[in-house]
Amino acid sequence: MASFGRARRVPGSGNAFLRPFAALFVVSLALLLLRDTSFVRAGATFVTELLVPAERVLGQVGSTAGGFWQAIAEIENLRSDNDTLKAKVDQLTLENVQLREQSFQALQSAPVIARDPSGLLHTIVLGAGAKDGVLLDDVVISDQGVVG
Repeated sequence: MASFGRARRVPGSGNAFLRPFAALFVVSLALLLLRDTSFVRAGATFVTELLVPAERVLGQVGSTAGGFWQAIAEIENLRSDNDTLKAKVDQLTLENVQLREQSFQALQSAPVIARDPSGLLHTIVLGAGAKDGVLLDDVVISDQGVVG
């Protein structure tokens, strides 16, 4: 049968909380008062040596689990970075193609119409000028490399 409001207490159930609390309090007080005795020191040393290996194992498991969860959390960051970098690669590839097209369009071919016959000055005269878009100090290249 369901009851609303305050549940009825079974007689004597008030001690269910009080008894363990009182027992732990008495044990703690006794250990505090007897902490400098050899019996308590020996017991503390024994319990410490007993618990250290378990503590190390639990610490290692916790560290490994923490690293695992950190790696899982990092996956989302890596995916985001990967998408950003792919977009940047696409942008730079397009820019590279555009720059190559511009460089090919900037090339002006011109025939060589005269050379230095003596070979001392290493000069040539090209058959293109300002009306063709060639200006003073423009770079001249040939199929063998840079001419000047």
